[in-house]
Amino acid sequence: MDRVIGGTPRGSTSLCGTCRHAHRIVGLNMQEVTHCNAVSHTPIVRFPVATCSTYNDQRLPSMEAMQSIAWEVRTRNRGQVGFAPGGGREIEIRPPDRGEGANPMPSPTPYQVKP
Repeated sequence: MDRVIGGTPRGSTSLCGTCRHAHRIVGLNMQEVTHCNAVSHTPIVRFPVATCSTYNDQRLPSMEAMQSIAWEVRTRNRGQVGFAPGGGREIEIRPPDRGEGANPMPSPTPYQVKP
């Protein structure tokens, strides 16, 4: 009885084609050389890559891009917390700072949330 371990990968597209760390050079007759910039000595990748521990998909926004558009949400405790009367929590939501020349957004008002 023959056993298959790992199986045959489907497709022949390398992960390097969509990786932020890849530097790809394609020649006129479709020869391709790929350098991986994720490691310090930038090796040449000579085969299609199926999995990679440093893969970073360039089709998705980077962490810095997501942080620049993220809203900041802060909460402050006011008084007692829980079912006790007289307490509340103030929530302040502010849009991200877009710098000078950006469309100014109206400043949101703090909301008073009572437990």
